[in-house]
Amino acid sequence: MSGQADYVIIGGGLVGMLTALELYKTGARIVVADAGIPQASWAAGGILSPLPPWGYADAVSELIKTSVTMLFSIINEVQKLSGIDCNWNRAGMLVLPSKNSQRLAAWRKENYSTAVPVRWLAPLLATDGYGEWLPAIAQLQPRLLLKALRYTLRQYGVAFYPAVQQVEVSGDRAKVVRLQDGSILQGSAYVLCAGAASEALCPPPAPPVTPMRGQILLYAPDKPLLCTVLREEDGLYLSPRSDGLLVGSTCEDVGFDNRTTAVVIAALHRRACELFPALRRTPPINAWSGLRPMLHDNIPVIDRHPKLCNFYLNTGHSRYGISMAPAAARRLLAVMRREGDPGAYAFRNDWTSSIRNGRS
Repeated sequence: MSGQADYVIIGGGLVGMLTALELYKTGARIVVADAGIPQASWAAGGILSPLPPWGYADAVSELIKTSVTMLFSIINEVQKLSGIDCNWNRAGMLVLPSKNSQRLAAWRKENYSTAVPVRWLAPLLATDGYGEWLPAIAQLQPRLLLKALRYTLRQYGVAFYPAVQQVEVSGDRAKVVRLQDGSILQGSAYVLCAGAASEALCPPPAPPVTPMRGQILLYAPDKPLLCTVLREEDGLYLSPRSDGLLVGSTCEDVGFDNRTTAVVIAALHRRACELFPALRRTPPINAWSGLRPMLHDNIPVIDRHPKLCNFYLNTGHSRYGISMAPAAARRLLAVMRREGDPGAYAFRNDWTSSIRNGRS
């Protein structure tokens, strides 16, 4: 047996590690096992907001608002211990002229934002009209946060293990997690934070999590071209960071294919140049992709498994795992302590009887 713990976390991305951090602070013994697929948080752009923020359910907005506040203190904690700067900064975001004026108007009544002439704020844009300026939107570099968080958890005594093969069940309890190297992990309870691999690793019934590929380009212009995030409501974003300028991202239903493709890279580059002509002089220097864990309503599952008394889920965060992860971990802890109802984040009853792709 490779290890015993109070909690076995299945999934070593940001959601899994922040869940581990939340549980560690209760005094619990934690181990983390990799989910066996590339982490969506590793590939993410790092913009701490839905894109656009008025296009999502209240449950998503609630998690993100709470998480962004929590994330600042978490970043300070892991940066101090690891010495790794996560490059958090409040760059703000300009959402280009909206096609959804009614929903935007309703959202604006409850949130601080300002309609501004696009050419006044970003004169290099090949577009016109009024955009929505959100000055409080921040961003960070996810890979640096992941590195700092993993270092911090190791310093706290959290052990990390290789990829999970399956969860073995006995009666109404998860019994052990079997790893791909043949070893096993055993805990008093188990938490599934496996992102796009969640459906495959969850004992039935499993939430119908679909992997959705997102491809991103990185540019390295000679001088900074932008000082804020730009976003088309139904299209791409441009995000300035210390390592260059990101352009992304796609949303492709291609199963677990995590490759970048020349056709999509060319299309992203062409569209970016149409919107921001300065990029025509600066070809991309890198491209990558990640697999997002998508559910049909974009609302994650933060709940106990309906048939297993010691198995919990914190998964299905779609495109916004980084923005939701701290509050999602805190909410799951409340569910474990029976101090809170999962509410909108409950395991949906309709899943238990539905058939998807020929599987129950």
